[in-house]
Amino acid sequence: KEQQREGGDVAKLTDYVEQREIDSARATQAVASILEGSQTAAEREAEIARERELAAVQVDAADVALIVQELELESSMAERKLREHNGDVVECLHALVSE
Repeated sequence: KEQQREGGDVAKLTDYVEQREIDSARATQAVASILEGSQTAAEREAEIARERELAAVQVDAADVALIVQELELESSMAERKLREHNGDVVECLHALVSE
């Protein structure tokens, strides 16, 4: 009977330690998730700000057509690249050719 009691006590202790390990792992995952979420939100905010900057850049339709014709890019890609180079067609062409 004494051995059964000791065995039960050991089982309780083992269960307690295992539960603490599980709780610790969950807490670590929760903290990592929170930190990851805040980084992702900051990255999203930076991306939105960059898209706003690009949308504000004026591009000439003739410049877009030139890039499409010369480099055989889709119009949307040509316009995007032109916006990334502040509407400067020469700089944009130079960058696209050197990629």
